[in-house]
Amino acid sequence: MTRVLHLLTRPSEPWVQSLIESQTALPDVQVEVIDLTQAVPDYPAAVNRIFESDSIATW
Repeated sequence: MTRVLHLLTRPSEPWVQSLIESQTALPDVQVEVIDLTQAVPDYPAAVNRIFESDSIATW
């Protein structure tokens, strides 16, 4: 199973959400989204997920 990580560094645009939803629907893809725009982002968790992922997209 391919692990895809999306890091949101600003409010996401509709096409980004559409892309994430499309990937989520794929049978052999595990998608995780980390929203770094939160008041207190969990950077250590984000770093761990980066090293666990096969593919990373930063928006």
